Amino acid sequence: MDGLSAAAGVISVVSLAIQLAESVHKVENFWKSVKDAPSEVNDLQENLGILAEILDRARTLDTESRIPS
Repeated sequence: MDGLSAAAGVISVVSLAIQLAESVHKVENFWKSVKDAPSEVNDLQENLGILAEILDRARTLDTESRIPS
């Protein structure tokens, strides 16, 4: 194996290692986001409940202001 072939082989191995490391990092980030999903969904559900209460109150106030005294 001449020097050029050896260098090409090393570059290929390094390139593959870099791609593998990037893929592992992406999988790790995806897994972390999936693990956090239940708490984020719970927070979203709670915020939607609060928003629903606010909108119900606004509708009630609007309805009450339209009724002639």
